[in-house]
Amino acid sequence: MNTWKLWARRCVCTLASCVLLALPVVSEATQKATVNWSPNVFAAGELTPASLVGVSGVSHDIAAALTERLRELDHAGKLPFTLNEQGTSDVDIQAITDEEGISLQPFAVLDTSLDSKVTVNGKTIYKSIVLSGLDVAVASWDSSTQEYRMLGMIPLNTYATIERATPFTLEEKAAKYAEITQKMIRSDLDFNTNKKLFQDLDLRSINTQEDTYQVADVAIGSKKAQEIFGGQSDKLRRIVASFFAGSYQQAAGKTVLPSALETGYYAKDVQANMEAFTLSSPLGTRTMTIPKAKHTFIVDVCGVNSGVMDEDKSDVKRHIVYRAWLRARPAEDAPGAASEKTIDKIAMEAQYKTDNVSQKNSPVNTYTAMYLDLSQDLGQVMAGKKLKKK
Repeated sequence: MNTWKLWARRCVCTLASCVLLALPVVSEATQKATVNWSPNVFAAGELTPASLVGVSGVSHDIAAALTERLRELDHAGKLPFTLNEQGTSDVDIQAITDEEGISLQPFAVLDTSLDSKVTVNGKTIYKSIVLSGLDVAVASWDSSTQEYRMLGMIPLNTYATIERATPFTLEEKAAKYAEITQKMIRSDLDFNTNKKLFQDLDLRSINTQEDTYQVADVAIGSKKAQEIFGGQSDKLRRIVASFFAGSYQQAAGKTVLPSALETGYYAKDVQANMEAFTLSSPLGTRTMTIPKAKHTFIVDVCGVNSGVMDEDKSDVKRHIVYRAWLRARPAEDAPGAASEKTIDKIAMEAQYKTDNVSQKNSPVNTYTAMYLDLSQDLGQVMAGKKLKKK
């Protein structure tokens, strides 16, 4: 055989060997885990008479929006897993077959409203800030404990303000809650915001070696804020925890676990470093376990203030300036450490008073809107992002 033929045969053999060696690598790299989806949306903790997600039809509508979004992402090739749809939300929960392998378990951590009143021309205007926080959890089924174990989640948050001359019923606020939640799912649900979560999903679960994050507590250190929010202070704490966590996850791409403020979880097994909370829906309840987070944050509603900026001689119009502060630090660091960050926000409102027009605003509305923005901004700051000028 001449030299040219020998060289050609060696090239062909070498090429074939390279292809054979490369094939398993490509196959493994492109293999995706299968994730089950049985349409159902839960509340974190027990369903209460004030739970908007528990109002008839609401969880069904949100689950339908999730199914629509999942199919859309799947069709576009934008899911980092293979979707396996199972069952419907109209069957008994015991018949849903996601108690096997890995599944999506969405649950509401905010399904409430902050309510206040505004006086205009002697008439009362009722306002409600309707809040939605939805954690789309990825979980594995543990047959030994008959529980779900969270591997991670995609947190989503949104809100809307509604107002009119008569108070809103629970059903009306629930309808707005369902509307804004469905819109949020369609526009914001993206499983690629935490790419590490879906790497080797079939083989792993969260462990002590993985960096996980959580809001350990939200304090209301400002006595004035305590007075302003009164009985709604716990709602403010949940709002700050939820919006801070969602913003941090989006900015940092880290695995964020739900806060105790949002789920009301209890210590499950201290020795195993695990905790658990209840998921509830009109179809039944189940238990979700999570490992204790490796990194935690302490957030503090540390100050609010307001004052008259100017006032004309006839006392007809004046501008009220509001200022709010929010602070956060890693829980392991002492207060005042270099890692502690504090940001503030200023808002201004005009007030009028004439023979025909008078207006008196509620500071609950103003400060809630400010802390919604501050929570999201501070989440970005703690993730090392620079805030864009507004």
